[in-house]
This record gives sequence, C-alpha cells and structure tokens, in this order.
Amino acid sequence: MEWGPRKIEDFVGFIEMPVWQKAHKLVLDVYQLTASFPRDEVYGLTSQIRRASLSVSANIAEAFGRFQRMFNNCRDRSLDLSKEADRPEGLSLQGIHY
Repeated sequence: MEWGPRKIEDFVGFIEMPVWQKAHKLVLDVYQLTASFPRDEVYGLTSQIRRASLSVSANIAEAFGRFQRMFNNCRDRSLDLSKEADRPEGLSLQGIHY
C-alpha cells in the first residue's frame, strides 16, 4: 500500500478518501453524543449540530462528483481533439493542408 497524499483522480469513489472517512466518523460520533441530549433540544441544538456534521461529508461527496465530471469532460475533449488531429479533415480545419 502506498503511503502519503494521493491525487483525487486516484480514487474511484469519495468513500475511499480518508478525509470523507474522517467526516463520516465525525457524523457517527456526533449522533452518538447528541443521543444523550435532552428531549426538548431534539428540534433545536441537537438538530443543528447533526445537520452541520452531515454537511461536511455531503460537501466532500459533492465536490468529488463535481471534480470527476470536470476531469472526465476535459479528458473526453482531449481525446476528441487528438482524434480530430489524426484525420486529414481535422488538419485542414486547422489550416494545415497536405
């Protein structure tokens, strides 16, 4: 196993990311801790703390998905451009004639 930081594109899913795993553990810990809060705080402080902890892991997952789409779009565009350059008509579109 490789140690140290990994690039985001090395991960298949956000669940593999150590930062998401830590955020998920935070959610579990917060839910366990807030279970002992008074019943009259269920819709107040308890709910606010739980939603805040959930938003951390949700934002990581959302950012991962956004990055993957952006990365895939750039990769696909690069592949399209390389295919275009291989075709004679692609070269003529760029002002190169042979």
